[in-house]
Amino acid sequence: MKMSLENQDDVLSEQTDIDVSKCKVLVFCDYYLPGYKGGGPITTIRNLVTRLGNEIDFSIFTRSNDLGETTSYSDVPHDLWHLYAGASVRHATPENLTVPNMRRMLREKKPDVVYINSLLSRKFSLLPLIAIRLEGRQMRVVIAPRGELSGGALALKQTRKRVYLAILRASGLLRSVVWQASSQFEEMDIRSVMGRAATVVVAPDLPSIPLEPAGRQRKAPGEAQIVFVGRISPMKNLVGALNVLRSLSGNVIFSIIGPVEDEDYWAVCKRKLAMLPDNIRVDVLGPQSPESVLASLSRFDAFFLPSLGENYAHVVFESLGAGCPVILSNRTPWRGLAEKGVGVDVPLEAPEAMSAALQQIIDMNENEHLKMRTAAKAYAQSILADGKDVQASLALFDIRIQSNGQ
Repeated sequence: MKMSLENQDDVLSEQTDIDVSKCKVLVFCDYYLPGYKGGGPITTIRNLVTRLGNEIDFSIFTRSNDLGETTSYSDVPHDLWHLYAGASVRHATPENLTVPNMRRMLREKKPDVVYINSLLSRKFSLLPLIAIRLEGRQMRVVIAPRGELSGGALALKQTRKRVYLAILRASGLLRSVVWQASSQFEEMDIRSVMGRAATVVVAPDLPSIPLEPAGRQRKAPGEAQIVFVGRISPMKNLVGALNVLRSLSGNVIFSIIGPVEDEDYWAVCKRKLAMLPDNIRVDVLGPQSPESVLASLSRFDAFFLPSLGENYAHVVFESLGAGCPVILSNRTPWRGLAEKGVGVDVPLEAPEAMSAALQQIIDMNENEHLKMRTAAKAYAQSILADGKDVQASLALFDIRIQSNGQ
């Protein structure tokens, strides 16, 4: 007997809702596995499922394609709930990204918590918020803006974002939502835009479990392999990185890993690449899977990210876990790195300080660099062993804990 699409959904829903006693969380996110070009937000949700799956029943509604792609994944079902990497996942085709479909999912899944993994995504923040309002059922709504409310992020396409946020606030769709901040710095960003009375829970993103670093060549003075990992977009500031590289002496191999998100910005980057001196060799490696990035980080001498703003930056933790020192702007939550001996975080407005930090890496010998690599791995392990971040995430989703504060 042929089964209707709705009945198929019901059967799959029964198969994937494994434990009815768990807190049920319905996640709306633009991109998810098997995609990887969406970067950190994908890693964030994957790590939540991996590390909290024993306590929380996650259902994830996402696109059927990766960032920058127009074709759907060929290796997963579309527009059906299916068990994927420990969660119930629905990879939706564009025609099914509608408010009526989202209302039907809310009725079907009956979540305790709706978790919106963005604020500025029209399809995966505005439409779910409208669906929730129309349903009228009481449920906890958590929004994780993922750095979208930082000064650096709001400065890009400023007018469009300000108008959109004003409309959202005026509509009342944000009334009674809980905001997740990944750090105290993001909490300040959220309150500066949404008001001091906003309900904000600081719950840092859960880091990935580092791989055992692979073998590497000895570090020779006067040369270095430096890596940039991130989407090619203004926020990641590859142009700023290339400007800093121009002042370095010694033999440098600079590897760029990540998808091109903004073609116009990439055109500017390519002009900057053509201006680099002969001692700087650039390898443009393009987008790579998270597994490939993790496996390769340990062979680099430094990770360089002069970002305009990050709410967490998973690749920073992954670099530290791989024993790769990090050179960052002060627009990420990773601070006090010099005191820990694992790298530096310097003002974005001080490119000369970034240049000096990179030059120090270039000039190091093996013993000096080994000391930093060892400290980086130890720091990453201490973060994993702490356990406070896991408890903060559980508090974010546990409606009994949250209700006590209402």
